[in-house]
Amino acid sequence: MAFSTTVGTAGKATMDDVYDAIFALELAYVPGPYYGVIAHRQAADIQEASRAEGGAYQFTTPAADILKIKGPGFFQNILGIDFWTSSKVNTSGGRRLGAVWGQSAMGYRTGTVKPAPGAIMVRPDSMIAIEFERRGTAALSRIIGHGYIGMSIKEDSRGATLSTSA
Repeated sequence: MAFSTTVGTAGKATMDDVYDAIFALELAYVPGPYYGVIAHRQAADIQEASRAEGGAYQFTTPAADILKIKGPGFFQNILGIDFWTSSKVNTSGGRRLGAVWGQSAMGYRTGTVKPAPGAIMVRPDSMIAIEFERRGTAALSRIIGHGYIGMSIKEDSRGATLSTSA
């Protein structure tokens, strides 16, 4: 899954790549806020590039943003984009294919499961099905949860692939 608009360089990820992603979204009239998911290597490269960044960026104070709790995988807010890192970022031909997108670019659907014969389920019509399993001879009780979700690009023009190598 990748957006058809692509920004990035043939080398390491740079701050210019982040700016290019912002410009691509702004030119496509994508409303904010913006989000991004990048590979760990891309995050390290951007972090390294930001150390030498001049201009207006050098006067930002990201330390407070870095300390805010955002959840697992949160990297940092760079120029208004909340970036997360993931080991699941796609690769193709030696390139890492991160992404930056705005509102309504991505969509998701949840699925439900029908109760299996003999299963004791709580709220099988909800997003998470809770099932109880009991094995009396082993004195074992289990509570099992199942959730089914799928994500996809809903509107291609509201995002950009951040493609870098190295």
